[in-house]
Amino acid sequence: MTDLSVVIPVYNEEESLPLLWAELREVLDRLGLAFEVVFVDDGSRDRSAEIVRSFREADARVRLVRLRRTLARRPRPTRGSKRRVAGGSS
Repeated sequence: MTDLSVVIPVYNEEESLPLLWAELREVLDRLGLAFEVVFVDDGSRDRSAEIVRSFREADARVRLVRLRRTLARRPRPTRGSKRRVAGGSS
């Protein structure tokens, strides 16, 4: 049973991932909880997913979710629904 799940969004983070994982793992291990860390790769174009996979090979508490599209760059659903102000020019 998992006591704690940590979800980390990832987008082109190959340089920072090793340090992040080392520090996070150290802190979480000290807590004494059963934990998992879920890295969510939001369409990275660098080696981020490969690096997280290497974490997974060394530690079964690591998960990788890869998204097909970059959600951060999608337009917000409200973007096309702005109303014209009464009396305003178009």
